[in-house]
Amino acid sequence: MRMANSTADSLSLKELLDIPELRDLSKSFTQVTGIPTAVMDLDGNVLLTGQWRSICTNFHRQHPVTSARCRESDTALASRVENGEKYTLYKCKNGLVDVAAPIIIKGEHLGNLFIGQFFLDPPDVGFFSRQAEEFGFDKEAYLQALSDVPVLSVEKIQQAIKYLTNLTGVFAAMGKDKLELYTLNRHLENRIEERTTDLKAEIKVRKKTETELQQSKKFLGSVFNAIQDGISVLDRDLNIVQVNEVMYQWYPHLETAIGEKCYKVYHGRTQPCAVCPALRSLKTRKMERDEVPYTINDGIIGTQELFSFPMVDPAGKVKGVVEYVRDISERKRIEEQVKAEKRFSESLIKSLPGIMYIFDQSGRFLRWNKNLEDVSGYSSEQIGCMSPFDFIAMEDRILVKKSIEKVFQGGRVNVEAGFQTARGDVIPYLFTGYRFDQESANYLVGVGLDISVRVKVEQEKEALIQELQGTLSQIKQLSGLLPICASCKKIRDDKGYWNQIESYIKKHSEAKFSHGICPECARRLYPDLKLWNSIDSE
Repeated sequence: MRMANSTADSLSLKELLDIPELRDLSKSFTQVTGIPTAVMDLDGNVLLTGQWRSICTNFHRQHPVTSARCRESDTALASRVENGEKYTLYKCKNGLVDVAAPIIIKGEHLGNLFIGQFFLDPPDVGFFSRQAEEFGFDKEAYLQALSDVPVLSVEKIQQAIKYLTNLTGVFAAMGKDKLELYTLNRHLENRIEERTTDLKAEIKVRKKTETELQQSKKFLGSVFNAIQDGISVLDRDLNIVQVNEVMYQWYPHLETAIGEKCYKVYHGRTQPCAVCPALRSLKTRKMERDEVPYTINDGIIGTQELFSFPMVDPAGKVKGVVEYVRDISERKRIEEQVKAEKRFSESLIKSLPGIMYIFDQSGRFLRWNKNLEDVSGYSSEQIGCMSPFDFIAMEDRILVKKSIEKVFQGGRVNVEAGFQTARGDVIPYLFTGYRFDQESANYLVGVGLDISVRVKVEQEKEALIQELQGTLSQIKQLSGLLPICASCKKIRDDKGYWNQIESYIKKHSEAKFSHGICPECARRLYPDLKLWNSIDSE
């Protein structure tokens, strides 16, 4: 039974309605009008029902097809009611008419009130006869059950609907009254339960207090001496009232200094310290904290962390303070060492050539150097929200993804890929990634170097090689023994044809010919033209 809250949704409709009283009311309505009624919650549970028509219970609800039609009608009625209508009238696919009205209690729809089944006009006996044959019903019994379904006039239906609407109002009022009564009872029960719990707690505290009071002096001494940090109790005038053993170890002269001013005993001063958590705590009535010098014999030997807590009596008056003191000299030394190491590592990271970065397995950047911001053009805030792949050219992302996976599997990877800047420029980079583990988490630390110059040189070298290879492929060499005519000097080719020497050489090399005439040939061919004399003079 849901009894947790005092709202309508914490109680079921069954808990909010007086079912026996409503059953009598429904029975009287059915006897007078001949119209059955029913009440169902939103889970489909029937809380109240009159006498259903036998045509429904013995026939329509028994066959799977007609039963599905019945469920479809229930759903249609419920959906129309949920749409805010005061009531809805619906003719089901089995030929009968139903009316439904919502039951709303304190603004919440908790169930529905149904009346039916009936006809508004005389039934079509032929339709029901065919339906009996279609679904294998005993036709005679089916039509007899049909005759039991009343045909109601519009006026009577309107009266029934008015009754139905009024009845749902009665249900709502009944539920509201019961809910308010439940809320009042629950509130009273809670108050009684709370008070009982308070009384039990008060009794328990009282017994505990009595026991503690009996052992307070012994207990306080044990607590003081068990705590490994210093405790000093001061009155409102900053006089030392009580200290624990640790304070005696830190300040040996305390044996004769109880009752003295704290600033005199602990710091060798004649006036309160400029930074005094005790004075602030007395004023603010709150815990105050500060770091103060650890002073022995007028010399500072370290640092103490001092918490001051006000002691307030039952009347609300601050009677003094309790100082809780920790020697944090070693911690401060370590903190300074860590700061120095951090400054060193940051300086080292900044001085690294190229870009440096650290990210986890989710791709979230944890650290990077200033070069990454300068080269990429992204701000520190932007990089903190970016993925490593945002810096990689699209065509190289699959390669880089596989390389990152290999690193996290325990390897070291070098990969060349395009580094894409905020401006859209793509710079050739050589990325090197290592995995390191810390506190069962895996991280990738990587560096990237700009290899634009190297890539350019390699590209120029490759272009030169390709150019030379192209040139060499065009060079044709003459080699081996050439069959040449001893008389006309023609050369025989591989196919057995004799070619002029200049044609053969031109065909098998890049050589070109220009024709002239030698002196000997000039004298022989043109003896009368005296050409050989000019040629000789040249």
